[in-house]
Amino acid sequence: MIKPNGMKTMAIGIGTNQGDRIRLVSIVLEKMLQVGINILKVSSLYESQAVGYESNNLYINAVVKVESALDPETVLQKLMLIENEMGRFRSDEGYIDRPMDLDILAVEEEVFFTEILQVPHPRMETRAFVLIPFAEVWPNWKHPRTGESIEILADLVQNQALRKL
Repeated sequence: MIKPNGMKTMAIGIGTNQGDRIRLVSIVLEKMLQVGINILKVSSLYESQAVGYESNNLYINAVVKVESALDPETVLQKLMLIENEMGRFRSDEGYIDRPMDLDILAVEEEVFFTEILQVPHPRMETRAFVLIPFAEVWPNWKHPRTGESIEILADLVQNQALRKL
């Protein structure tokens, strides 16, 4: 649904497991504002183990509810540029430690798949470090494929190790 002012509401996941992680989250929020991504609400910070690979570094994760007049693919491109500016290195070998990881989790309650973006994020439903902070910032969001509320989805992953900072 397009709002009269052309703005779309989105949820963006933030993750970092290198450097001064809390400071990096603050920096990324400032950078989002600079590129036309308006911040509506930021979740608490959560600490968790790496998922999908072994790492000695714990992640700090958050979810930010944003609004932008930019289309979702342009927002993703801007997020990828921010990641690169912050030292992100992409590996063909799968997941690796990174100073910044930004993912579009949801765009309103839409479903779409393009060459560079799948919405809702395809792996978010199994990840406490995404669902729990997402429920904080957008508690009335419903998954467009399942119809489940984000709060119900977050309850399903409560058993995963996650520490609120």
